Formats: sequence, structure tokens, C-alpha cells
Amino acid sequence: MNKLRQMPIGRQIFIVTLVLCALVFATLITVVSRNMERTAATVAEQDLQSQLKIVAELMEYAYRQGINRVKRNSAEFITSLPGKVTVEAKTIQTGPTELPIVKVGDEVMNGNTRWTNSRRARASTPPS
Repeated sequence: MNKLRQMPIGRQIFIVTLVLCALVFATLITVVSRNMERTAATVAEQDLQSQLKIVAELMEYAYRQGINRVKRNSAEFITSLPGKVTVEAKTIQTGPTELPIVKVGDEVMNGNTRWTNSRRARASTPPS
């Protein structure tokens, strides 16, 4: 500190001004940097919320379209059957278990793969 007092007044003012300017600029840089970080985080959060909303809407749309497609396909399937589907109280051995008898028209469907194989051949799809 004694060295500073021994310097000419112009130089003392210059050094003090330089130190004060450096402190002011360092403070401003820190404040601006923190504000930019907060702003960037806020913008990123808003963007993510917007994207999440869009993805949720797309998922809802896909779900509705899937439900509609299943309804159309099941209606087409039911109308393509040769008769009405009925389930009887009697059971029949189907594989290793006893199941209620399922008929389409007068034809028993339990264990009957003829109709499903012909349908699969017409659809040209591998078995699931």
C-alpha cells in the first residue's frame, strides 16, 4: 500500500480505476452468465414440454387409429364368417384342456384348423 502512495496521483487514479473496472466487468460477466444459464434452462424446459405434448398427441392419435383399425378388421372378420359365433355350455377336449364348444354356424371350431389355415392362406401372412 505504501508503494501506491508513493506513485504519482495520475498513476494511482489509473490503477484504482483499472481495478474497479475489472471488478465491475467481472461482476457483470458473472451476472450475465448466470442469467443466460437460467434463461437457457427455461427455454430448454419449455421446448421439452412442447415436444412432450406433441409426442403425447401423436401417441393418442396412433392409439385412436389402432382402435379404429381393430374395429374395422374385427367387423370384416365377423362378416366373413360363414355363420354366427356361438359358445355352448358343453365342453370338448381341445389340446390338453377341456374348453366350451365354440361353433361358427353348425361347424365346431375347437381344434379345427381347416378354416384358419384357409384364411391364413388367403391373407398371405405367416402364423403369429
